[in-house]
Amino acid sequence: SSLMRQMESACNSRAMTPVPGGGPLGGAPASHLGVLDPQQQILELNSKLSELRKLNYALDVELQKERGQRAEQNTRIMEPRSREADRMLGQQSGQPTDSPVKHM
Repeated sequence: SSLMRQMESACNSRAMTPVPGGGPLGGAPASHLGVLDPQQQILELNSKLSELRKLNYALDVELQKERGQRAEQNTRIMEPRSREADRMLGQQSGQPTDSPVKHM
């Protein structure tokens, strides 16, 4: 949006400020005078959008890799704890069930 404001400001100042030799018969092509070519702007914006899409895709691929690495790391860290917990629960279930404490 700031780019649009800059462009509008440039257009307004060009429209109000006469440029010496800037008339249609000034001899210099309009593109050299800084007149904004809509077709050129569209091409530039499409190019920028394409670059942003590529960057976004690359960042998405990187994010997916990081998520996979974190999941693997979580598995490596939690697996020994899970085995230890299973072992401890297995020992507890081997206790006699006729204890005076009843768990509900």
